[in-house]
Amino acid sequence: MKKGRETMFIRRRAVKIWQVLLIVAIVLTVFMIMALMQGNYNLPTPETPFSQEVLEKMESISGSQDNLYATAFTFPEGDQEEERFVISLSGAGENGRRQTWNAIYYNQDGRMPYRMEKTEAVLDLPEGAEALEGLFPRLGAFWENRKTVFALFPDEKKAAKGETDVQLDVRDRFGEDGLLLKRESVSALAAESESSPSTASDAEKQESSETRIALDKEAEGIMTITISGGKVTEEEYQPGDCTEESFVLYRSGVQDGIRTETLLAVVNVEET
Repeated sequence: MKKGRETMFIRRRAVKIWQVLLIVAIVLTVFMIMALMQGNYNLPTPETPFSQEVLEKMESISGSQDNLYATAFTFPEGDQEEERFVISLSGAGENGRRQTWNAIYYNQDGRMPYRMEKTEAVLDLPEGAEALEGLFPRLGAFWENRKTVFALFPDEKKAAKGETDVQLDVRDRFGEDGLLLKRESVSALAAESESSPSTASDAEKQESSETRIALDKEAEGIMTITISGGKVTEEEYQPGDCTEESFVLYRSGVQDGIRTETLLAVVNVEET
């Protein structure tokens, strides 16, 4: 007796509208929570990134209103649409440790232009760190006069033949006793591009070559730039011009895999 072919029918339940809406609501909620979490680290964008409003927001984010210190900063040259600089911070943490942050100002990376990002927790406050509240006014005065300062070095902005990654860069000198005149080191990009892992590792370990002088020594070819009352003046560097509160302006560029950083000027910002 020939058996007939049995056919199994699976009955699918219709998806109800409320189920679709529930899934959409869950997805939207997740995105909103992520946006809010990121938004808590966003900084306001007033006319100046060094306003009292920004300072208070940074203190609020870090939870360190009276204990927030700047440990480093870098301020490369850039026009107003491409501002990019980083202030490294140290604030109160948990279990006797300090929480470190980076305050990032950058309009061109597709993220919030002004924001804070957590980095790591450390035990001690680095030597020479400066209270952010005291540093902010000087950074603000430099920011307002940055184009004038960078314009003093038109030739230094130009790349030599075969040179890449040329920039002018104003930095801190927290914790430094002397003055760094010149440093040569293996470029990070050159080390990463090496085909042999062992060769790249050796390049990273290679010590940089530095030339430093004491602050009471003379140095040729360096300028002292003073920002005071909204005006920028320049003169030849004299021993004693560089203090704990001075900024330093370097030119850096990469050639044949070697990055060379050369001191151009000491920048003093006088509070008025």
